Amino acid sequence: MAPIDNLPQELIDKIIDRMVESMIQNNEPLLSSLSNCPLVCRSFLFQPQAYLYSRVFFGANEKQNEIQHLTTRLITLFDILRGNLRLSKNIIHLHISISGTCKDWIVDNPVFLQILQILRDSGTFKTFVINGQTSSPKFPAGPLVIRKLFCPFIAPFITALELAHVKNVPISVIETCESLKALVLVSVTINPSYSSKSRRRPQLRRLEHRSSGAAVMYLLNTRKALTQPAIDTTRLRAVTVQTYSKNELRDTQSLIDAASGSLERLHLQQMNPGFGSFMDLVNLGQCKRLRSLKMDVVLNDIDDSYLDGITSVLRSVTTDASNFNLEISVEAGMTFFIPFNRCCDVDWVSFASQISRLSTGKHFRLHLILAYIFEDRNRTSPYRKAKVKARFMEECQHKFDNLINKKIGSILKNKNDIFLDVELKLFPGSEYEMSYCIDLDS
Repeated sequence: MAPIDNLPQELIDKIIDRMVESMIQNNEPLLSSLSNCPLVCRSFLFQPQAYLYSRVFFGANEKQNEIQHLTTRLITLFDILRGNLRLSKNIIHLHISISGTCKDWIVDNPVFLQILQILRDSGTFKTFVINGQTSSPKFPAGPLVIRKLFCPFIAPFITALELAHVKNVPISVIETCESLKALVLVSVTINPSYSSKSRRRPQLRRLEHRSSGAAVMYLLNTRKALTQPAIDTTRLRAVTVQTYSKNELRDTQSLIDAASGSLERLHLQQMNPGFGSFMDLVNLGQCKRLRSLKMDVVLNDIDDSYLDGITSVLRSVTTDASNFNLEISVEAGMTFFIPFNRCCDVDWVSFASQISRLSTGKHFRLHLILAYIFEDRNRTSPYRKAKVKARFMEECQHKFDNLINKKIGSILKNKNDIFLDVELKLFPGSEYEMSYCIDLDS
């Protein structure tokens, strides 16, 4: 960045400001070279400040030097905000990380509480995240964290709450957030003992959870542990569920039923290769407003029962939406390899018939991905191995194209206003890594 020194200082500041503004608008990551900007900028202008201060993270584990570093960062941020209160209006996302032996600071540290008071007064703080660092620590003591942290600084203001890898979360942490619209739970357990007396429950618009089925059941009050459900699902529009067992998926049906009158987008992620078929586990018949269904399915094998399970979910859809978006991703051969012909020989005709039925609206979009993991661990030379792999992948693609054209394309060929995107992804077993997960920062 040395040549920029020859430009007028005002122009340098504007160049940096416009560059960061463009990257923010296009959702691009900040370039590493931007770390040098303070060397040439007299001061960051509004857009860079808004980006750099929009997300704030604090956390430490039991190591003494990390605790000291946390204290220093808290004091530094407090001094910055006290010196320029306008910066506090840029902070909309606060992420707190705790460990089993380093968690009480979120209610005991006076500097942290002063920072929260500044954020509360700014009126722009909307998202609060708490995640556990090591072996899912217990949440700080229930009544204390509600009285000193959530009630005065968090609950009245946030619209999004994310809890990850923490145990024994007081249910009132969620109940008291009356303006809450989005809730994310990842490996969370709920303690129903500390239920609030609030009459107004959070009216969620979006709910995501992974390995937190029991927590969601408490929130819905299916266990009858509360006088009423902790959340209002009558306006719930989007649900994402990442499940590892059939029991979790059965619990998900309770959530689907509770939100059936308003549910518009449903994303089911089945992450266990040994899970088996979806048959008779999911029924979307009451979701009349559903307009987007996404299913990510991971399988050891693929045969008629597996595809029939997916088809059974589609068969239950009775949406009234004029436009419907369907995305299905199937990964086959996760833990042992199967012949590709087996993927082609299953009952694609019944699957295609449901696609045809759902495509009767004005606009229909289908995105179908088959990810096939194949054996490539042979002892031939690297050149021959690459040649065999290329020929095999070409043959698989040809077979898959014929399959789609004959069994799906032929049924949909007379349909209008259909967007059909079908993709085969081939992965050598030695290179494949499972990719799906809920990303708290996405």
